[in-house]
Parts: sequence; C-alpha cells; structure tokens
Amino acid sequence: IEAYGMLEQVEATLRGAAPAAIVDLCCGSGFLSLALANEFPAAAVLMFDLDTRIRVRHDASHPNLRFEVADIMADGFGARLGALLREAGGQRGGGPCVAVGMHLCGALSPRAISLFAAEPALDSLLLAPCCLDKRFDAALKATARQLGRDAFECKVDQLREALEALPRVEVRVARDASFRTNRSAAEGGDGCKNAMIVGQRRAASGPNTPLCCLVCESE
Repeated sequence: IEAYGMLEQVEATLRGAAPAAIVDLCCGSGFLSLALANEFPAAAVLMFDLDTRIRVRHDASHPNLRFEVADIMADGFGARLGALLREAGGQRGGGPCVAVGMHLCGALSPRAISLFAAEPALDSLLLAPCCLDKRFDAALKATARQLGRDAFECKVDQLREALEALPRVEVRVARDASFRTNRSAAEGGDGCKNAMIVGQRRAASGPNTPLCCLVCESE
C-alpha cells in the first residue's frame, strides 16, 4: 500500500513528463521499484541496497529494472550514482530523473538530501521517513519532548527545512492516509506516519517552468 502511495506522488511530481531514470535508495525487497518499473517502462529504475541477502530475482523480469549492492553512506556513492544517471539519460532521451526513499531512518534521509543537493542530474527527491534512530535522532527526540510535539512530525519539519534551504528547490509535504505505519496498534488512518516530503528543482527561467533535467538543460 505504501509503495502505491509513493508511486502516486511520483506521478504528481512528474506532471506527465516521461522520466529517464528513477532511483530507489535503500530499496529493500524492491516492491516500490517493481511498481515504478511497471508504471514507467521506458525509464531506468535503479535499485540500491547494502543488504546482499535481499532476494531481488524479480529485477530480471523487467528490462528497465536494475539492482546494485551499494552503501549510500559511502564516500564514493555520489559519483557512482551520477555516472549511472547520465548513462540512463543518454540512453532514454534525457527526461527527468527522480530519487525516492521509503522508510529511510536515522541518517539515511539527510544523506539522501545531500546526494540530491550534490547531483544536478536529479530533478526531484521524494522521502517517506519512518522511525527515528535512538542515536542519530536523540537530540531531536529531546526537543520534541520539550515542545510537547510528536517526534515524527519534528523529523518531517527537519527534513522539509533541509530541502527548503537548497537553491531553486520547491518543497511540499504530502499525506497519504493509506500508509500503514502507525503510532498505535491500529493500521492506516490519520494516526499513521504518512508524510512524504517532496523536493523538486525548477529551471532558472522561473517557477512555472516545466520539470526538466538540469544536466540536459545545460548541454
């Protein structure tokens, strides 16, 4: 269910544009990647995860789906990602490139934002945070307690503000009540951790300019 919620937000972000590549950071078993590959058969869907035990045999059934073992926290990952995005853009017509991160806990969501900031081939980043890491997010949890706020909502604000600090990036927060990660024993509904933070680059010509690849735009 959550994969389809993210898929709908990807579609809303693209606004009818045909993507050249979609990156699934920390993809897990790849259910979201599979949905994206089915929905956008002309796009290269790149799956990255550090866990070598994950079964991703379904990637062989989709010619546009590719799994790579990778640590997105590694120093060299940004360069590797940039090379793959440029390869995909050259092969698939130079459409926009989108990165998604479902349940990127702790330092992973900030890392996704830093990758987005550093890689001009990425036009949009969509994050669906989940758990707060007891080590990385300890200070944030303490602040949330002092303010009497929900720690997850403080995390959403933190990530939104980090994206808003980037130049030429428009940010919005979408909510999907079908998400099933709930603070209580119940599943779904208004109490679930259902925020998706979307950062979208705009071309220099103005806020109403259609989504486009800034790398392709400069060539």
